[in-house]
Amino acid sequence: MEQTTIDGPEALRSAVGSHLGYSQWIAIEQDRIDRFADATGDHEATYLAVSLSNHFLPQIVEVTGFSMGVNYGADSIRVMAPVAAGDRLRGAA
Repeated sequence: MEQTTIDGPEALRSAVGSHLGYSQWIAIEQDRIDRFADATGDHEATYLAVSLSNHFLPQIVEVTGFSMGVNYGADSIRVMAPVAAGDRLRGAA
């Protein structure tokens, strides 16, 4: 897995629409689903995959040249099905 480095605002703008890479795969165990459900009240684990973006993104991209970052949201997220125990997931950016 190779991490992409984006250094500064101009590099960030030029990366829009580009494929930056993939994270490592992780196996989703029932214990993780249960803990997510207890913490969020989402007992279908519909948004578990979305919540893992903070786990996956640093594996894919390193952003430098900024004093801070703000999570403004995400565009075009589709949740096709809840995550099930035994599923394997990885992030892509």
